[in-house]
Amino acid sequence: MNLRKNGFYFMVIGVISELILPFILGVFVSDFNQIINVISKFGETKGFVNIVFKTWEITNGILFLMAIPAFFTRFRNTSKKLARYLSLSIGLFALGDCILTGLFDSSMLNFKIINIGKFIHGSASLVAFIAIIIGILILGKLYSLEKNRKMANITIINFILVGIFMILFAVSKVDFLYNIIGRYRGLWQKLSLLFTFLPFFIVAVNSIFNNIENKNSLF
Repeated sequence: MNLRKNGFYFMVIGVISELILPFILGVFVSDFNQIINVISKFGETKGFVNIVFKTWEITNGILFLMAIPAFFTRFRNTSKKLARYLSLSIGLFALGDCILTGLFDSSMLNFKIINIGKFIHGSASLVAFIAIIIGILILGKLYSLEKNRKMANITIINFILVGIFMILFAVSKVDFLYNIIGRYRGLWQKLSLLFTFLPFFIVAVNSIFNNIENKNSLF
């Protein structure tokens, strides 16, 4: 399998899989509210849903890792250095927010002084999201180097939207803001994920269609 060419398909599948995960698993959790509850609730649920959630996240992480060679190949001629940083950002996200999420939760390594499982999960997720947000900026810079103003602007708009929804998600924990925006934490999280993934999804889809067109032009 040539991941340099076909890796974009894994990104498309991984993004769609991440976005539909809460809507599918939410069906099996009676008190799960898509607008109110955050995705990590599935990791705290016991039994079938917990196992499926962990397996799903690990699988998504592997899909994102398999997409890295295609993204590096796509942008290496634009800037090999930035293409490496972009690959690193995708890799850190795949490991931190997907694979480690599937391997660790708050019920694991729970001691009186510290819950190591929860600490690893929280720290890995934080690093992962910082990395992928930096990755969005790197994409914007790469498109600027290619003088593709339209895609550069789309990427920056996505970055701003991600920032807005992540701020709403974070401050919704503040007591006096809870009644105003706190009840919508699930919504803010899903919107931030949507606009986080969108730039990478667009790159993958555009590259897939370009590859198909190039193949057809040879016949």
